[in-house]
Amino acid sequence: MRGGTARTHRRGDYRDTLSSRNNLAGAYQPAGDLGRANPLYEQTLADRQRVLAEQAEFWLCEDEPGGRPRNTSAPR
Repeated sequence: MRGGTARTHRRGDYRDTLSSRNNLAGAYQPAGDLGRANPLYEQTLADRQRVLAEQAEFWLCEDEPGGRPRNTSAPR
């Protein structure tokens, strides 16, 4: 699956959905409809931050010193 865990996708936070919502806000802004643009920007930012935090929790290994990502190939 692209963009995160299944839990994230059930909420409708697909990367494409978030990008589309941001693009819609970008269309409202030059049209002068800031009443619609700003809430969309704010909602998209909050959702992207939440999704990224969930992905970080998924990839960080708790039992590794320093929270080293599981998929790293760097020497120890």
